[in-house]
Amino acid sequence: MKTLEKMTETDLKKIIKKSLEETLSEKVIKKILHEIIEDFALSKAIDEGLKSESVNKKTFIKNLKSRIQ
Repeated sequence: MKTLEKMTETDLKKIIKKSLEETLSEKVIKKILHEIIEDFALSKAIDEGLKSESVNKKTFIKNLKSRIQ
C-alpha cells in the first residue's frame, strides 16, 4: 500500500469506492437477515394462531379498547 504522500487522487477514489461498497454490502446483508428473521417470526406466530382457540370478536375488541385507554 502506498503512503499518504505518494497516494494519487485515483488511489484515494479507489479506496473510498471500496469502503463504500463494503459498507453498503454489509447494510444490505443486515437488512436481508432482518427480513428473514421477521418472516420466520411471522410464520411462527401464524402457525401458533392457527393451533390456538378462537376468541369472540366483541370480547377481543373490548379488551383491545381497554388497553388503549
